[in-house]
Amino acid sequence: MAEVSALRRQYDTLSTVDSTKDEIIKRLFAEYQNLERRVKDINDEVDNQKVLITTFKEKSKEYKAELNIMQHNKDALSYASVLVDGDGMNFIPELVQGGEAGGAEAAQRLTEAVKAHLREVDAKGSPNITCRILVYANVNGLTVAYHDAEILRSRQDLRQFIQGFNKDGLADFIDVGGGKECADAKLHALFRREINNVHCRWIVFCGSADNSHARLLGGYEKSNEKWQRVSLVEGPPFAAEVRQVAKNFQTTKFENVFMSKKLETNKKSPERMSPPLIGPNYAAALKVPATVTPPDAGLAPTPALKSGSGIPDALKPHLRVLLNENDERVDTPLRPSKDNVSALKSSKLCNAFYILGKCPGTPENPCEHNHKRRLSGSDLVDLLSLSRSRPCHAGLWCVDPQCLFGHRCLYGDRCTWGAACNFPDYMHGVDVNVVSKV
Repeated sequence: MAEVSALRRQYDTLSTVDSTKDEIIKRLFAEYQNLERRVKDINDEVDNQKVLITTFKEKSKEYKAELNIMQHNKDALSYASVLVDGDGMNFIPELVQGGEAGGAEAAQRLTEAVKAHLREVDAKGSPNITCRILVYANVNGLTVAYHDAEILRSRQDLRQFIQGFNKDGLADFIDVGGGKECADAKLHALFRREINNVHCRWIVFCGSADNSHARLLGGYEKSNEKWQRVSLVEGPPFAAEVRQVAKNFQTTKFENVFMSKKLETNKKSPERMSPPLIGPNYAAALKVPATVTPPDAGLAPTPALKSGSGIPDALKPHLRVLLNENDERVDTPLRPSKDNVSALKSSKLCNAFYILGKCPGTPENPCEHNHKRRLSGSDLVDLLSLSRSRPCHAGLWCVDPQCLFGHRCLYGDRCTWGAACNFPDYMHGVDVNVVSKV
């Protein structure tokens, strides 16, 4: 019996071992199945990643192609902006004396000189880059200066030269009238616009003799890439303040285009004459103080103001430069009397005389507008409103505090005049919320 008991114990032991072995085998199979599932999941994830990578590569190629097209289009539209202070950067005598042909030659020479300069300073630029040339000047005063310097003869004026210059499709010589700051304000406003224009590859600024440009150029920062694409052209020697900032820019001279010194006046010239009145402008009062207030035809000169008396107190709050968040000019609101505005319009008053206290008339070119009425403060406000019914040439970027013209359509989005409105589309719906002032 003892042997049977021993055999039983051996059997039980073996059964336990077999059971343990079976459990181990089962667990191994289960773990193997888990590993298979994990491997499958990983393989699926790898396949998905391969699909994503393939898709990304294809999209990347598409984006690169689109970027190349955009860059090509940008390069195709890129241009160099040539800004000229025509009052201080005078064209050489042979061009001015050449009349229409001289004007055309001046535009061509300036274009060629700009391109040659850009080939030196802009290695990545196109050798055939488009040049947009804009000259601002007081043409009437400039004509006088050329006569006084004996460059123009008595019967010559600048009109033929300007007509020839403007025949170039991308060159414009613009008369801004006699306003002291008119040319500067327009040049500076255009400069600020061009420096932020992605299509403007380079700015060639021609205004060496006027210190007022130093305040514009003084905003240069070497770390600002935009300002690294500005060149200054020296005609007459750089004015003292301009010379200080010129060291931060590329500089050059166009000696076959601009005079290297200022015009020298010779008052004794026997051929000196008063030039024809070219594009008279009320803004002339800003530069030409009238020493004589011309009377109205048939009327004794009994003006309510004296020329040179300054801006009336009632108008001082309205003659300042206010800006919205887009750096666009915002005219102060006026509440004119419609009937009184109509009456003032029919009176043909000299706006500059009453609003600025200065008449643009001179003995050579007398003003023919009315100077004799005595106006109240409300009349003056109505007269300013009437003056603002004509749009300013510099538009929303005008920074002349004494500008007499309007910088937005008073009807805004409610304007129903359409193409007949004096104001261009961009002067409608202007944001009138003021955030700063100049």
